[in-house]
Amino acid sequence: MAAVARDIGVPVETLVQHGDPVDTLIEIARSRGTDQIVLGRTGDGRVSQAVFGSIPAQVVQHASVPVTVVR
Repeated sequence: MAAVARDIGVPVETLVQHGDPVDTLIEIARSRGTDQIVLGRTGDGRVSQAVFGSIPAQVVQHASVPVTVVR
């Protein structure tokens, strides 16, 4: 995906972090002064989502900036 974006002139930075996905995404957005978070929907199963909630749903609930979730 990053290569496709670069090919059409969109600046892309790849970053690998370890930790809780929700906390990590929110902290990265906060520390960089991000205006919006855009996430892809995960492929979690229904049972997993029912027990833990999806990562995008948790980010939407806890982020201090707008969050867009794409399929």
